[in-house]
Amino acid sequence: MSASRERATTLPLAVVGCDFRTAPSSARSRLVLEAGDREALARDLAASASVDGFIDLVTCNRVEWVVSCPQPSWAAEILRAQMLERLASPGADRPAEPYAFVGEEAARHVFSVSIGQKSFVVGERQIASQLFRALEDARSRGTSSRLLNGLGSISGRLVRDATREGWIGG
Repeated sequence: MSASRERATTLPLAVVGCDFRTAPSSARSRLVLEAGDREALARDLAASASVDGFIDLVTCNRVEWVVSCPQPSWAAEILRAQMLERLASPGADRPAEPYAFVGEEAARHVFSVSIGQKSFVVGERQIASQLFRALEDARSRGTSSRLLNGLGSISGRLVRDATREGWIGG
């Protein structure tokens, strides 16, 4: 898909990550970014892929990097390559393969994660607060974007509705 066509037809969002299904905890721990690495990655993404928003979601069962940008497929490939480089480890217990979601599929993934549908314990409440903390951290670092903030707002409404309907926790 050409870059201009992608911008016209795709929600400018990408999610790349590993969870308990795709990588053991020893591999996921290599994906956790230290503050300096996080800032460098966000800066490099902004320069090379026009990324205007970056958050990193880290929980006990997942590490995901979420970006907003005009060419989400390109950004997803860059993020996936970064993850594969970090995952490369001699003697790893099993190979890890990051997943990538782009556009509406990425948004649906974030929403499913926020209401605990992709958790080790389905319906887990804690994941929503971890997502909101990641968004707050990105805002305080200046790496959030209007789209990512909107994603957080919609996720919040979904979590409230899912809790009220009994789909989360309890």
